Amino acid sequence: MNNINFNISLPEDNCDYRIIYSHSPYGSYIHSDYFNRSIRLSINPELEWNETIWDQYSTRILSHELGHSRGAYDLYSVNVNGNKNEIFSGINYNYPIGSIMNYLYDLNTNFDEHSLYIINQYAGKIITPQMSSDMFWSLFPFKFGVQVKDMFNNPIENITVQFYGVRWLQESVNKNDKFERKTDNNGKVTFYGNDINNNPYERTGPTSLSTYSNFMIVIYNEVCI
Repeated sequence: MNNINFNISLPEDNCDYRIIYSHSPYGSYIHSDYFNRSIRLSINPELEWNETIWDQYSTRILSHELGHSRGAYDLYSVNVNGNKNEIFSGINYNYPIGSIMNYLYDLNTNFDEHSLYIINQYAGKIITPQMSSDMFWSLFPFKFGVQVKDMFNNPIENITVQFYGVRWLQESVNKNDKFERKTDNNGKVTFYGNDINNNPYERTGPTSLSTYSNFMIVIYNEVCI
């Protein structure tokens, strides 16, 4: 992989984006860097999928990276591998909606509704880090949270709810990525999407996305992701 230049300049003045599409004897390297407006695919499809560089898997990979270039996110970044779950070993989670932005090797899927919304919102614009951050935080609902009820459907107040953050693309749940809240008299723990500074997904800077992509929620030693 030492032959790949990771410091590619911006596209030529009369172009918005650059696609570098090459056949590689070294295995696959695939990357979309929309801040530098470049998509880099260095692949060996004959070795990996027994097909040509322009065939179905190679094309779907390019489509996935084009999705990134228009602002769409890796939906599988919310997944949890049960072997990397320190709280409830063996408990897995996989994003349930098929999409090119989720598991791109499923030939029966296209772009999902969430990704299409982002792509259409950007339309023909060149995405900047600030635009990307603003879009990400605008997608949260106004209000979201957890409600705890008993077996008779009655809300339970003053119950401790534990939230364990799942970091982007790590597939793990760690004991240290934890915070707790008590339920109110309606059995709820409520967050407000427009209150970015108190959003549990945690913003780390003015042009950043979130620290966490998902949460494992523990109530009464029961788990929900």
